[in-house]
Amino acid sequence: MPGKTPKDEKHEDLNQLGYARQVYQNQYALVNNSAQLVLQEMRELEASQTTLENIGLLNSRESLIATGAGVYIRAVPNNTSTVLVEVGGSYVAEKSIDEAKAFISKQVTAKTEVLNRLLKSKRDLEASLIEIEYKMESAGTQV
Repeated sequence: MPGKTPKDEKHEDLNQLGYARQVYQNQYALVNNSAQLVLQEMRELEASQTTLENIGLLNSRESLIATGAGVYIRAVPNNTSTVLVEVGGSYVAEKSIDEAKAFISKQVTAKTEVLNRLLKSKRDLEASLIEIEYKMESAGTQV
């Protein structure tokens, strides 16, 4: 069996680079989607924080409470000194307004750290993709 020619080796290199590019593109898409989800969670946390800061406005006033899937309940809260907070694992805890604010603040800090790691991964993947594209372009012109 004859050995590989330099042209065959270049084609093999191009195929490997193409495969690596596809893997990095898939990872980039996943990281980008994850970052979008974290941003959405952070927006929800900020909305909750704003509601807690203005909770006094709800006391004894008719409000609409979302139950999910676009369904709302009319309610008149008569005690807004505590709220129920989902703390994870489908558990809900009653907390004072200040405790709830502190809990949300910790959540925002944690989400910010996750987002920063995702953005760093995104930048690293972009750099790798640029490097692969450069190598493919260089190898393609040498074939």
